[in-house]
Amino acid sequence: MSSYITAFSVYTLALIGIIFVGLIVVKKTLMLNPEKNKNNFLKVETSLTIEPRKTLHVIKAGKEKFLISSSGEGCYFMTKLEDRPTPRKDDLDVIQEYFSYGRNN
Repeated sequence: MSSYITAFSVYTLALIGIIFVGLIVVKKTLMLNPEKNKNNFLKVETSLTIEPRKTLHVIKAGKEKFLISSSGEGCYFMTKLEDRPTPRKDDLDVIQEYFSYGRNN
């Protein structure tokens, strides 16, 4: 009887060990070089929250930049941005004040 329990324990531990080693191998294989798997073509450069669930995003796709708005209803293309200097902090405050003006009235 004790030989059956010993054999069962040995086989169970061996199976758990094989599964554990397999998980480690799969993890190392999939995450071998995360930099190669990362796509740097699309990048969110900046975001400005206008209201809850309403945000403006500047998206860089390659060498081009786009202004995208997102809300609870979906995501909308607004315009392609020209190469100009990044707006200053006070410019962003003016934009945010403009969009919040309608909510306070």
